Amino acid sequence: MEVSFELTEADLHEAQRQRAARLRKLLRTRPAVALITLLVAPLLWPLARAWGLHFYAYLAAVVIAGGVVLIWGPKLPKPRLRGLEHWAARRATARAVAGSVLGRVTLVVTDHGVKRLREGAPALEVTARDVAFITASPSALVLHLASRRVLVIPRRALESEAQAAELEQRVERVFGRQAQRLTPDD
Repeated sequence: MEVSFELTEADLHEAQRQRAARLRKLLRTRPAVALITLLVAPLLWPLARAWGLHFYAYLAAVVIAGGVVLIWGPKLPKPRLRGLEHWAARRATARAVAGSVLGRVTLVVTDHGVKRLREGAPALEVTARDVAFITASPSALVLHLASRRVLVIPRRALESEAQAAELEQRVERVFGRQAQRLTPDD
């Protein structure tokens, strides 16, 4: 399957937004919250000692707080700093644009991977071991490579939603990874 499109700065911005949304989702999982709680707990010991708490009372408080976070964590409000996230995505996009190949791009999906072709640039062949993860949103399918590079396939490059679904399934099959679905609200 071959897809040809014009790669724009907006496509790279979407890839950065998807990377940030995936990281945000990962940090909200129970194991991540438990790990963060365990890492922050020792930093609070000097404060607890200043309040006159004994070590065992402090340890009990940390265990109770960790339990509360694990049990009620999914029900707690999840603040988002949209301004900060947008600023970080803009900066990451600017860096990506500086080292990217904007313009006409052709991606060829084969049984062994994806080949990116662009006039004036060497062909880039991506195999299964090069892909760290795959994200999909209503506007793009993004292959996140292990080298912090991305291959963006905007859905506007495809003629229909059925063709987009077929391409997504084929990419998932070729790379042996399930695409993580992201919504515009993520």
